[in-house]
Amino acid sequence: MRIIAGLAFDLVPFASYALQHMRWTFALVVAAACSGGAGEKHPTKPVPPPLPGNDAKMELPAIPANIQVTTSAPTDATAPDKKYPILDVMKAETQREMEAFAKTSDPAYYLAYQLVEQRVVSLEAEGGAMVTDQDDVARNLDVDVRVGSPQLDNTHPLADDTNGLNAPLTRRGDVPFGEDKAALSHALWLETDRRYHEAVSALGYVKQDQQTLQKAKKADPDFSHEPTETHIEAQGKLEFDKAQWVDRLKRCSAKALKGAATRGTCGVVFQLNTSYFVNSEGSVIQTSWTNAQLSVSVGVKADDGMNL
Repeated sequence: MRIIAGLAFDLVPFASYALQHMRWTFALVVAAACSGGAGEKHPTKPVPPPLPGNDAKMELPAIPANIQVTTSAPTDATAPDKKYPILDVMKAETQREMEAFAKTSDPAYYLAYQLVEQRVVSLEAEGGAMVTDQDDVARNLDVDVRVGSPQLDNTHPLADDTNGLNAPLTRRGDVPFGEDKAALSHALWLETDRRYHEAVSALGYVKQDQQTLQKAKKADPDFSHEPTETHIEAQGKLEFDKAQWVDRLKRCSAKALKGAATRGTCGVVFQLNTSYFVNSEGSVIQTSWTNAQLSVSVGVKADDGMNL
């Protein structure tokens, strides 16, 4: 943060020095071009203006010239003993649902659950004072139900549906926290039932669209079966010094609110994400990762009064 604030507000003296240096260079070139014959002495090289004094406080630590990047194989960090119990609940519910679908007039040939558990910490300061301090958690469920066949199913686009009105909805369902098997199974069943009826309705439009086409084009299959994958990662940990970041954001936003600035805001967001995936083909995947985002925003007012 000091790097950002320092770069934003301490380069002004250097810009002034650069302008003076450009003027001195231009004057030197003009003097050389206007000099007389071979016997005429050239003027001595003038001394450039001194560097900015103590009024330029950079407060910048050493900045690395490059960023080291590492790669890892997809199978790295596998920890089968770290499997979370919710995966067993999701797998059991997948098998039960597929058996129930097989008895319907429009059976589903594929079912997948992806449950994403998130913890999001948001801290924000404005003008030297904290304005946001939130620590939220959520569990969201995405269900993919495919009815029909891999060649033609409910996700097939319609010929005249330019707005994608028949496309699968991107709604996410809420799942309760904890390891209560009955509560988790009920939440999975409820969202699966909604998605299944939506899929059956969409497949009806797809079949009607195929019948009304004068010349059906040979299209690629809507789905491809893939090999079963199993990968378990240990759940990540979200570790940060909150008191240190609060102090850092206050100082950052106070430094941003200088000069012509009418608003100076500094914020940081920390996230812990854990994804659980199970499908009817037998794949079971658990991944976990953390990420952080730092933002600095400065507002000014234009001559006409518009806020920028």
